[in-house]
Amino acid sequence: MILLKRLLLVVSVFMTAAASAMAKETLSLYVTPGYEHIPAYKESIDFISGVVKDAGYEVKLTEAPRKRGPTMVDNGEIDALPIRSAQDFPEAKNLINTSFPIAFTTFKVVALKKNSTFIESQLKKFQGAIVLNNFALKAEGQKRKLNIIEINNEYVDLLKMLQAGRVDYVIMPQEFIHSFLTSDKNLEKSLLVSKKSFVDLPLYFAINKNHKNALPKIEASFRKALRGNTDSLIYIKHSLNKHPSK
Repeated sequence: MILLKRLLLVVSVFMTAAASAMAKETLSLYVTPGYEHIPAYKESIDFISGVVKDAGYEVKLTEAPRKRGPTMVDNGEIDALPIRSAQDFPEAKNLINTSFPIAFTTFKVVALKKNSTFIESQLKKFQGAIVLNNFALKAEGQKRKLNIIEINNEYVDLLKMLQAGRVDYVIMPQEFIHSFLTSDKNLEKSLLVSKKSFVDLPLYFAINKNHKNALPKIEASFRKALRGNTDSLIYIKHSLNKHPSK
C-alpha cells in the first residue's frame, strides 16, 4: 500500500510538471478602447492575434487610453504593441520591433464635400486634426507648418469632429477610411478623400524586451501568415507586407 501511494505521488508530480510545461505563456497586446467598432482596426488586431497564437502563445487584449497605452507597453504593464511605425514613441527604451515591417499604410487627408472653401493644396490655411501618438504625422505637419491639433480620442471621434465642423480636415490611414466608407454608405456622399498620400509608413509589431525571446517565434509566424493566403481579409490584405525578410 505504501509503495502504491508513493507511485501515485510520483505520477501526480510528473503529470503536474508536464501540465505546467505544456501551459502556454500569455502575451498581452495593447488596443485602444472601442477598437472593435472600426472594422479595419479589428481586422488588424484579429490577424495579429492569430499570428501570435500560431507562434505558441495565448493572447490577452488589453485596452488602455491612447495617451497611456504605449507607455504601459514600454514599462512592461502590457507586453506588446501590435502596430507601431518606426517613428512612434522615440522616448521608449524597452520596445523591440520586428526586423521587418508587417504592413505598409498610407495616411490621407479627409474633408467634407460641402466645405466649398477647402482646398487640399492650401492646407496651411485650414485647421486639421489627428489622433494622439501619430509621431510621423505630427512631424510631417510641423515640416509643412500646418495647423494641426492632436486629440486624445479615437478615429471615430476624429470623424465626428470633422462632421461637426470643428475642424476643416482630418488625417487617417486609408484602411480606416475604407472601413468607414463601406460600413456607412452615406459617408461616401459626404466625405472628400485626397487622392495623394499625406505620408506613407511601414508598420511593425513591437514587444517589450522582457519578452525578447518570444520575438523569433513571432517573426517566424508572421512570415508564414504574410506569405500565405490573406484573401479573407477585407480591409488590410493590400497593405500587408507579402515579402517579409528571411
